[in-house]
Parts: sequence; structure tokens; C-alpha cells
Amino acid sequence: MMTSRSTLSDANKRRPEAVFECIYRDLYATYHNQLSLDSRFQNEPKWMKRLQIIDSTTISLFSNLLFKGVGRHPKTGKKKGGIKVHTVTHANESVPSDIKFTSAATNDSFMLNPTSLSKSDIMTMNRAYIDYVKLEQMTPKGVIYVTKMKRNLKDCILNDTISQTPNGFMEIRIQQVCFTKQQPKEETLIHKARIITHVDQKKIGKLT
Repeated sequence: MMTSRSTLSDANKRRPEAVFECIYRDLYATYHNQLSLDSRFQNEPKWMKRLQIIDSTTISLFSNLLFKGVGRHPKTGKKKGGIKVHTVTHANESVPSDIKFTSAATNDSFMLNPTSLSKSDIMTMNRAYIDYVKLEQMTPKGVIYVTKMKRNLKDCILNDTISQTPNGFMEIRIQQVCFTKQQPKEETLIHKARIITHVDQKKIGKLT
């Protein structure tokens, strides 16, 4: 006698997405310690275990009926529909610790969750994840973040230190800065951070 659901795929169509999320989280919680046992990571520095990489990628689709568009098509000028895949990956592991799928128009910063981070965690991300309210929440928790600075941000330099090479070239510059961000209908947000500039000495050598 044939069943009404002949394949696993048919059955999965009727399952809510929360089911698959729970399965993934359970599997990750069970096996994540084994994911870092790869021979590539045996001699890793201690900070590598604390480093998390947050990023996203867009799967472009031309159906705005299903997925809200992002960007513009260079020929037609129409927006492309798409799905955005958001991931958080520990640098010493080979699979993401967290995955979410959204429409391509969703702002990346929603994935940055200060409440899930612990002291000495290191988050590395691009400008799309910058949310100054969240960055300010991370600082007192002792969470370190690394990102590129937005160009339109107003900052005040509190301290400026430059280290030089024996040849007199700048090697590292560390600026203690204070950022200000006007919040809608709220007080001005003040956030202190460091801007670190590292000079590639090999490129300098080629120029000279």
C-alpha cells in the first residue's frame, strides 16, 4: 500500500523551519568540540579559539514576488530578488555555529547579538554589521571586535601613538578615539574605540 508521503522531501515540506533549526543546533552542540580537532588547527594560537567570523552572502533570484529585492540590475535597472545567508563561524571550526536565511534586503547587523557573547570573544566583521548601540553594549562585557570604520562617522582623537621601524618608517599607529552618533529621538551615543593602522613594509620596500 502506497503512503501519502512517499519521500522525506514530501514530509519536510510540511515541517516548520524551527524543526530544522533545532536539529542543526543539537548536532552542533553535540559535535562542535570535535570540529576543532582538525590537524590544521593543532598548533593554533590561543586567540584563534575566541575568534568568530560573521558574514553573509546573497543568492540572487529574479522573483520579487517571493523575495524582496536588493540592489539594481545593471541593464534593466530593476531590483533583483534574493535570499541572504547569514553565518557566524568560529575560526578554529569548519562549520558555522549559527545560520539564518532572510530576504536579500535584510540588514546584516541583526546577526550581531551582544547577549550571546562572552568576555574575551573576538568578533570580526565588515561595515555592514556596524551598529553603534550594539558595539557599545559589547565593550563593557570585554568583547573585542574588529571591523572597518565607516567614512561618514565623526570621531575625536584622544590619544595617538606611532611605532617606527629602525629605518624610520611608520610601522603601527594606534589611535584612541571617541565616536559620536546621533540617535533618532534619543541622546547622542558616545562610543570609545581604537583605530589601528598597520603598514605593509614589503609594499613600502617596493615603492622605495
